[in-house]
Amino acid sequence: MKLGYAQEIITPTIGMELIGFIPSRLNTGIEKDLQVKVLTIVNDDQYYGWLVADLLGLDIFFKETLLNKLKSNNIDLSDLQIFTTHTHSGPLCLNEKQYNSNETDKKEKDYFDYLVEQSASALIKGIEAAKNFTYKIARSKMQDFQTNRQDENKYYDNDILGIEVTFDDKEKILIYSFGGHPTILNRESTLISPDYVGEVSKILSKDYPFNIFFNAPCGDMSTRFTRKGSSLEELKRLAAVAANHVTLLTSKFGESKTMKSYSVRHLTYPLQYKEFDSVDVAQKKYNNALKAFDKAKTDNENPQKQRVLQSVAEGSMINLMQSKQGHFKKQYDANIYIVDIDDYQIINLPSEIFSSLVKPLKADNKTWVISLSDQYKTYLCDIDAFENNSYEALSSLYKKGEAEKMIEYILKAK
Repeated sequence: MKLGYAQEIITPTIGMELIGFIPSRLNTGIEKDLQVKVLTIVNDDQYYGWLVADLLGLDIFFKETLLNKLKSNNIDLSDLQIFTTHTHSGPLCLNEKQYNSNETDKKEKDYFDYLVEQSASALIKGIEAAKNFTYKIARSKMQDFQTNRQDENKYYDNDILGIEVTFDDKEKILIYSFGGHPTILNRESTLISPDYVGEVSKILSKDYPFNIFFNAPCGDMSTRFTRKGSSLEELKRLAAVAANHVTLLTSKFGESKTMKSYSVRHLTYPLQYKEFDSVDVAQKKYNNALKAFDKAKTDNENPQKQRVLQSVAEGSMINLMQSKQGHFKKQYDANIYIVDIDDYQIINLPSEIFSSLVKPLKADNKTWVISLSDQYKTYLCDIDAFENNSYEALSSLYKKGEAEKMIEYILKAK
């Protein structure tokens, strides 16, 4: 079994929309280039790929288009896992309806084609560069970087996973994962940026010229209570905190192993959509949320409390938009992937799932969970978020308790 890697730039042109905040804004410059990074596994005549892009979210249409592009180059992947880092300072990845719509800006269609082209190039290079390797694993904890988004004293998962790969020619690369929202840069920033992910990668590149990040479940996490602002200086400060923890982790690697087995199971779970408010009810919720936020500003409440109330107003606005849109199907068939690597298991889940929800999956200490896999479809929240009417629950598409049911389903399948 051999492993390869590669990366390509996926930075959009100046003047395209950046998504992740409402309303979207036009980019005016580049803080750092956006990247698509890949890992490839070659096992005799079978090819496997892992791809992560510096974008908010991807779509199944992208995955299907990319696989077809590879087939046109005589490469038929046995499996492809796709992810995003979840930066809120990058462009939209179009879905099939948007791509085929006459109303979609040509720049966005051209960017989708460019994204597919660069992703295919990276995967082809990764396959061609595959070499014999060994690997080491370590886990640790992240401190002083992110907390729970609603209450800094509430549970959040601060685990870090690190995998060091060493090739026969002594070259080393680093694979690492922890959960967090890359939103140090806020809606005021109009720069294309991978946010802290890019800065962490830059710091780590001194020891690992190629390093690749996979965002763990982070739906209930952010730097809201740890950041001192949203400047580029603050981005660098917090990124240095995260990079330092990852660097410390590299001193804790266990024994060197040779990969002996690799397999992927694909499951689907029918997440039930919630019953959306009437437009009148949704409008009242939005009005009340705005009043609460405005009062907090008038009363000069602390910035963190203001941000929580602002997020509730934003969630209420999204809830209102969904109520006006209507016509949702009854369910969304979520793709779930269980990857068995020797005696270790990695579970890949779509969208922004709460870290609180995956605790049972990780209880054996031999399982890791990655979020933002395959297709971006809002938040997968725990019941507590629904009961507190948090931003995440208000903007989620799913019924209260659906995420817990999905976790139970996965536990039985593990």
